[in-house]
This record gives sequence, C-alpha cells and structure tokens, in this order.
Amino acid sequence: MAAADDGPIIVIGHDFGQRVARMVAALYPDRVESVVMLGAGGKVPMRPGAGEALGAVFDATLPPDQHMDAVRFAFFAPGNDPEVRRDGWYPAVARMQTAATKASRVEEWWGAGKARLLVVVGLQDVVAPPENGRLIKDEFGDRVTLQEIDGAGHLVLHGGPMVRIHLTNLTSRAIIRASCLEGRFGSGCGSGSGKASIADHS
Repeated sequence: MAAADDGPIIVIGHDFGQRVARMVAALYPDRVESVVMLGAGGKVPMRPGAGEALGAVFDATLPPDQHMDAVRFAFFAPGNDPEVRRDGWYPAVARMQTAATKASRVEEWWGAGKARLLVVVGLQDVVAPPENGRLIKDEFGDRVTLQEIDGAGHLVLHGGPMVRIHLTNLTSRAIIRASCLEGRFGSGCGSGSGKASIADHS
C-alpha cells in the first residue's frame, strides 16, 4: 500500500484472494475505493461433496483421472473443460490458506471496509455458492453490484469465452467508476456523455 499512488485503489481477488482483497479494504478503508470479488464465499456452506473434492484437488497421490474428477466437481460448471487446470495445484499454499482462514474471523473482512463491491458469482459454484453474493447484496445494498453468471463454476474465469468477455467488461466498468469518483475523467463521466458512461445493474 505504501508503494501505491494517492489515487483510488481497486483490489481484485478470486477465491481465497477475494478474502485477502476484502481484508485489505477493511484495513485501509480510506485507500481502497473498490473491490472486485470472484468466487466470493465466506458464510454459506459449500454444496455437499464440494469440501471433499476441494481437498482431493491438492492430493498429489491421487491417480490423474481421479484428480481431474475432483477438479471438475469443485471448480467447473458442467460442460466446461477442466483440462486447463490439470496442473498448478500447490498443497503447501493450500495449507497456508487454510491456516489463515482459521486464524481470522469472517466478521473482520466480510464488509470490506467502506469500498464499493463488484461481486461476481457463478451460478454453478459449489465451493462458494451464489447465496453468498446475495447475502452481501442484501447486507450492504447500494454499495454492491452483484453479477450472477450462468454457466460458470468456482473458477469463474474458465466459464467459456462469453463469460470471460462479460467479466472483462465488468472489471473495466469498476475501474472506470473509480476513476470517475476520483475526477480523473472530469465531466465526461456522466451517463449520456458518450465518454465513460457506466451501465450499473446494482
């Protein structure tokens, strides 16, 4: 944070990273303007079997086909190809994340300070069910823009090309909003100006 400039800070996180992003916003409420959260869990329990599959993903002793079954169930919506995440699972990192989760209370980071929140949830997410996003929206109201993506699981970014295009647009809008609030675009931020209009579905 000390290395960042004085402008508004946007923090983006997925899965455990969105917990870190919300904690950063809670610790630095005067610095973090917006948080973009992908796969946002924390309160609503995982779907049945998701916890076991999540643990199996980081089990290096499993046969490859059994490992991919776990990856598919925990992270991908039906019909999406899990082969893109055959590798890249680090048990030591998972253990550190689990320890950090147990060492912190949800209440410490749940509200993300006073930042505006873009919450992106996959409707087929079994690890962080979409009810989490609805809870955030219900609790924090106008501070929250909730986007529910059909055809996406916990790895929202791997929900297919149209999902990725949609997420790129959403993230760009969050960055534009922060710049508008800072005054970086001057008077060009008003809707209908033709310069940086934001279609907000919050």
